[in-house]
Amino acid sequence: MLVATAARADAVIDPVPAGAAVIEAAPVVDDDDPPWSLGRFTVAMPIEAHVIGFAAGPHPELMWRPFARDGVTHLVVGVGVQPGNEYLFVPVDVGVRWRFAPAWFFQPWLGVGVQGQTMFVSDGGPFFRPAVTTEAGVAVAIDDVAAVGVGVTPSLAPLGVPGPGLAVRLTVTLALEAMLQKH
Repeated sequence: MLVATAARADAVIDPVPAGAAVIEAAPVVDDDDPPWSLGRFTVAMPIEAHVIGFAAGPHPELMWRPFARDGVTHLVVGVGVQPGNEYLFVPVDVGVRWRFAPAWFFQPWLGVGVQGQTMFVSDGGPFFRPAVTTEAGVAVAIDDVAAVGVGVTPSLAPLGVPGPGLAVRLTVTLALEAMLQKH
């Protein structure tokens, strides 16, 4: 049997029922700090392996949160040096990464950017091509300083020597301000 009830028009609705536990929200970070403060910077140190042409090596990145210290939007710059069996690959990139839920244990991310890809081919000399990159991954927070993650980065180079690219990465990220305060 279904029983329908209707709220009275003059009833007062208490947003927190009596006796309920109240969970305090985390304090809001003061966004009056200057955009260049260390709290807005993160360093990523991924090891990246390219599936096409197999080249692997470090691809360090500097990430900056321009809008808020605890924001999800990061501007990213990175440079890598990745030796392979056919060439030495040197990617230089600029992009935007959205790292969702920065205070959570699991932190998914998505990104998009442009990359200058220089390849030093052993039997043909160097060549350069621009590429568009995308990325998706997830990090696991270790503490307030560090997180480890895995991701995939597909790319497409429409000019020069056109072609697709695909990289997988293992990465460690470090929050600069928190890291310096601990040490």
